[in-house]
Amino acid sequence: MTSGLIEDNKAISGGGVWVSNWAQFNMNAPANNDPAGIITGNTAIGMGANDGGGLHVNHSHLDRIRIDESFIFTNNAARNGLRIDTPLAVAQQSRIRPGTVTITGWSIITQTPVGTGDFGFLSPVHAFTNYDINCMGPYFWRVAYIVGRGQGELGAEVGQNNFPVPNNSFVSDGATLTFDASPGECFEDWEIRTRPREIDSDGESVEFDFRGYGTD
Repeated sequence: MTSGLIEDNKAISGGGVWVSNWAQFNMNAPANNDPAGIITGNTAIGMGANDGGGLHVNHSHLDRIRIDESFIFTNNAARNGLRIDTPLAVAQQSRIRPGTVTITGWSIITQTPVGTGDFGFLSPVHAFTNYDINCMGPYFWRVAYIVGRGQGELGAEVGQNNFPVPNNSFVSDGATLTFDASPGECFEDWEIRTRPREIDSDGESVEFDFRGYGTD
């Protein structure tokens, strides 16, 4: 594959492309001013191994995959959620290095370096996120917050360095978040809603479940 478009597909494993064992899959740089290849809007769904929204490959066969930096992964998703494996991406970067990936431009926050208690934005950004290429890295969860009524602002922080968490950021699993209302005199009450996944087995959005309510 040197150009073309793989778009809006749904499958149990590898929403866009499933690479069988021992097969080769090459996404080479386009020639003769052709447009770059794009894998976009694909979703790994179902009740089974629903990983790899853009591409699914057995990791023991990653040496048979080539993805040039000109290629684009965007708007892919997987029912099993956002999982990020940076060590695997670094190990494979000589062969698998698309220049644009689904999480490009997203706010992805994790411990940096791991084990320090300090948080920061994920770097480098890559395709081994389960949304683009299947992986078994740590989970990341979307953090969304709004002012339900009245006036004022909400904010969130994480880590011993009080790293700010913008609305709709993804934060690594296990992190402890602190929320703050400003000005304090505007605060009346709060409620928390969660969901175990963002999409269901059919690829549709999952509703939030009410978890708690308080006034302090």
